[in-house]
Amino acid sequence: MLRFDRQYGAFGGETPISFMALDGYARRYGIEGEAFERFLAFVTALDDEWLEHVARSQSQKTDE
Repeated sequence: MLRFDRQYGAFGGETPISFMALDGYARRYGIEGEAFERFLAFVTALDDEWLEHVARSQSQKTDE
């Protein structure tokens, strides 16, 4: 599970999943070459969306 490879800040912020974690996952499951490039692009895009969602959710909580 890659979600456990992200860092969490002292005030609740989350960082992107590191390249090293994604690379390790891909190596474990034999994702190489162009498949790795697609994997990296897709997971990075999903992770970016997740981080935006978390930021919006935290912003809404502080506005209440």
